[in-house]
Amino acid sequence: MNNTDYPNYPHRDLNEGCGHIYPRPDGMKMRCGSWESCPGCTSDALDAATAWVSAAIAHGDREEITQACLLLSGAGRVLRKQRDAAVGANMAQLAARESSFSPAARGLFQTMPAAW
Repeated sequence: MNNTDYPNYPHRDLNEGCGHIYPRPDGMKMRCGSWESCPGCTSDALDAATAWVSAAIAHGDREEITQACLLLSGAGRVLRKQRDAAVGANMAQLAARESSFSPAARGLFQTMPAAW
């Protein structure tokens, strides 16, 4: 691995991260499911794609810009899916908790401002 390929990655000289997007110095890859299921890998993929788009735009290479934008949109799509799954899980927990409230308490809980 050549760490000079990733000059802006803050952990490039450390054995940190999952190893799927940015390689680790020890060559290990975590069993996290890669960037399609791991929030850490998705975040790294977004960072890498953003840097790739910026570099490609500076050089004006149309094919490189297209490939980088595809990676960026794919990572964004995965991140939205992860966010929606987390929100869905939180809503299910909230619904389960609300079901144990009395009808009056449920009504009060539903009328509380979202900022609370």
